[in-house]
Amino acid sequence: MVRSMQDGARETSSDGLRIVIHPQHRSLSMSLADRRPDDIVVTGHGATVFLSAAAAERLEGCTLRGGAVGAIPSFYLDRSLSARSRVSR
Repeated sequence: MVRSMQDGARETSSDGLRIVIHPQHRSLSMSLADRRPDDIVVTGHGATVFLSAAAAERLEGCTLRGGAVGAIPSFYLDRSLSARSRVSR
């Protein structure tokens, strides 16, 4: 699913998928956006995701899982460490 979103980003001027903490609601927020110099880059399973420092801290030890119900994508966090991703700064 993330790879599909990245493919969509390639059709726009965005670098890819970026996850941040929403400033008002303090929840995680995903969007197609440009990478920022201080972002943490997570790669795995052919996908690359950019995380703000605050989002990376909240997501430490989690795996982002995704699926779809019909045409509606959904994501959830899995706190098990069964799937490893490579993180770089």
